[in-house]
Amino acid sequence: QTEAGLAMADEDKFLNANVIPRSAPRETQALLEERTGTQPELVVMQGFVASSPKGDTCLLGRGGSDTSASLIAALFAAHHLEIWTDVYGMFTGDPRILPDARLIKQIGSRQAEELATCGAKVLHPRCIMPSAMFGIPIEIRNTMDPRPEYTKITVDEYLLMAVSDSHYSTKTLLDDQRVAGSPAGPSPRTSPRGGTLARSGSTNNLKQDLGVEKKKVTRSELKELQGAPAFCGVVANSKNVLITVTTLEMWGASGFLSKCFKPFEDWNVSVDQVATSQSGISVTLSYVPGGTDGDVFGGLLSSLEDIGEIDVVYPVSVVTVVGRRILELLPKMGPSFAAFKETEVLMMSASSEDVALSFVVPESSCQTLVELLHTRLIPQEGIDEGCSVLYGPSYRQIEADRRKSSAHDDGA
Repeated sequence: QTEAGLAMADEDKFLNANVIPRSAPRETQALLEERTGTQPELVVMQGFVASSPKGDTCLLGRGGSDTSASLIAALFAAHHLEIWTDVYGMFTGDPRILPDARLIKQIGSRQAEELATCGAKVLHPRCIMPSAMFGIPIEIRNTMDPRPEYTKITVDEYLLMAVSDSHYSTKTLLDDQRVAGSPAGPSPRTSPRGGTLARSGSTNNLKQDLGVEKKKVTRSELKELQGAPAFCGVVANSKNVLITVTTLEMWGASGFLSKCFKPFEDWNVSVDQVATSQSGISVTLSYVPGGTDGDVFGGLLSSLEDIGEIDVVYPVSVVTVVGRRILELLPKMGPSFAAFKETEVLMMSASSEDVALSFVVPESSCQTLVELLHTRLIPQEGIDEGCSVLYGPSYRQIEADRRKSSAHDDGA
C-alpha cells in the first residue's frame, strides 16, 4: 500500500505515490492459494497501480512498472528479478552522447541507485531499493537482443550485515545470501533460470525469522564491505534549480539548518544536492510539484525569503561522478580537474556515503564536462586491478557486434 502525505499536492498523492516495501512470502502464498485454489507456478499481474491505506487507487508514476516488479519480488522473496527493456543495461555514461560508454556488467545496489538518481534513465531509483533490502539481485536485459550482455545489480553486503551471534554468524548470513539470493537461506523450489529460490525472510525481520539480534555496522566495517575504491560512471541531470539562502544574522547560530530546511518540508519539496556554510546554504531541486511557475515553488521562495536573501539559478545541470569510496580516489582524479578550466562550477557536493561527487554547472557546459570526465576516469578497456565494478564492452562495440550478427543472419 502507498503512503501519501497530507501536504502533498493531489497530483503527487495519486499519480506519483510512494510505497512502503515489505517481504511477506508466506502471506502472499496463502493469499494466492485462497484466490486460485492451488499453488500457481506462474502469476501474471499488472504493475503501476496501487492503493492507499484508505483504499483509494493510486499510480506509482515514472518507472512505476519496474518499481512494482521490485516490490513484488520482495513480497515473494524471489531468487532474482529480471527487468526486460529496450537497452542492454546500465552504462558508465549516456550512450546517446558517449558511444564509448561501457556496459556495467556488475554493480552494487547503492551505486546503481545513485546512477539512476543522478541521470541514468534505465531504471527509476525507487525500483532498486525494495529488492536490495530483501537480498534480491536485479538483472537488466534487452528484449530485442537477449544475448549474454546485461547488467547485474548485486546486493550490497553491508545492507545484509544485520546479525551476529554464536549460532548464526554474519559470514554465514552473507554466504547463504550469495547462494540463495535472500538472507533466510535456500528453499526447495527452483527459479526458471536454475538456482534456488529464497525462503521467507528479510533484513527487517531477521530477529523474528532467525532468532538473532540486529547489529549496527560501523564506518570502518562499512569500508571493508564496500570493496575496493572504483569509478562506476559519469552521469548528468539537467533542468535543475539551484537555490542559495544567505543570512549574516544566523552566522554560527544553532538551528540554522533546521530553519532553512523547514520550508522545504512544509511545501513537500525534496532536496537533492546540499552545500552549507556558517551563513548560507545552497541546494538543488530536480523536481518541484507544479514546476517553477507553479504555486508550490512560489510559496517555497516566499517562505525562504523570510529567512534571508535568496538567489535562484535555473536551469542548471548536475554532473555526478559515481563510485565506491570515491574520496579515496581524489588523487587519481587530480589530472581530471583540468576539465574544469573552462567551466564555471556553481556548487559542489559530496555524498555522505562516499559514493558520489557532484558538480553544479551551467547547462551550456554540461556535455563537454561529462565527456572530459568520462574519458579521463573510466578505463577504455579492461578493468582496474581490484575493481569491484565489472566493465563490459562499449556501446559502440555492442552495436557493431549486433549489426554484424544481423548481417550474418540475413545472409544465412
